Amino acid sequence: MKIGILLDQITLGGPPKAAFEEVKYLRELGHDARLLVIMRRQTKGEYCYEDIIQDIPIEYLSDRLPQIFRRSFKLPYFSFFSSFHLTSALFTPRTIQKREYDILVSHGTYTCLTAHRLWRHKGIPYIAFIWDPISYILPRIYSSSSLRYGFPILRPLASRFDRLFVEDSLATITCSNAHVELLNKITSRKIEVVYPGCVPAVSLPRTRGDYILAVTKWDMGKRPSILLEVIQRIRGARLVVAGNWVQRSILDNFLKKIKRKELTKQVEVLGPTDQKTLRELYLGANVLIHPIFEAFGMTVLEAASHGCPFIIPKRSGVTDLFTHGIHGFFPTEGNIDEYANYVQVLISDKLLAWKMGHDAWEVTKKNTWKDHTIGLEKIITRYM
Repeated sequence: MKIGILLDQITLGGPPKAAFEEVKYLRELGHDARLLVIMRRQTKGEYCYEDIIQDIPIEYLSDRLPQIFRRSFKLPYFSFFSSFHLTSALFTPRTIQKREYDILVSHGTYTCLTAHRLWRHKGIPYIAFIWDPISYILPRIYSSSSLRYGFPILRPLASRFDRLFVEDSLATITCSNAHVELLNKITSRKIEVVYPGCVPAVSLPRTRGDYILAVTKWDMGKRPSILLEVIQRIRGARLVVAGNWVQRSILDNFLKKIKRKELTKQVEVLGPTDQKTLRELYLGANVLIHPIFEAFGMTVLEAASHGCPFIIPKRSGVTDLFTHGIHGFFPTEGNIDEYANYVQVLISDKLLAWKMGHDAWEVTKKNTWKDHTIGLEKIITRYM
């Protein structure tokens, strides 16, 4: 079967990692799978994945478009929605042949704009892999921005597009149970859950390290300042913050807060890291801390796969796989006291930190990327 794994761009985050691994393992399972990236962009995200993407076939669909449509810009007030999401939906169907692919797996809601148009104009069916519905993204990310004044128009529009993408897809997958209830309100179609995977470490260090780690793609909704509030309450604690900063202004504001709070000796800010460095960070950390609720929480699963216990808000998608107090701690989102208390527990008791991380590592052995892809393949073959 010829399967196109559709991705909007190669950036840091869970959807790109899932797409890479799906191509890899679908090919191992005997399918002609290819990664289709809507917009080519030389970013630090691509650099960080060099050791993964060099072994899989990739086509940048923007290369098929006229030169004028190979550039893109973020739409005003939006963090994730860019002009290429619109131009690709309009013009990519003109460049794809009707039987070029048997099926597409579209990662991300905005990516579904292109997948839906290909289905309508070329008859290529698609599976919608919805990580975050637009109906969720809009109030979650933009409630404090000037975009909120447009909510009376934007929210019904968001629900309409969510419903359109789900109901016209061959099947709809989401990464955890976090959004199932919301999606069930939008459509009566069955929603499938396929958890992301990981690459568990072969072995673990005999003891946990002495720093707190925070890793993600830092955008306006990730609230990195929470990390500083937690560190302020723990004398002598050391925090390492890694990952890509979507906007320079967010990083600059964070650095200013570090200085203002006199935390320069306790907080180290790294830029985007390659996969080898990231694995070393996970292995050397005492605990991974994530400041906000996530539909899944890819970095938590990766940390656990390296024996690192974690702290992430309750009901985040990744908590479907783990148990509070056994593998990590699930505080109430925004409760700084809970966060600080849990960090203090793990810093003070390295044996407990190692035991929790070890038990979490054992769980991840049953949630590899091969397991993830086999689950995806079952859904594809069920509907094709």
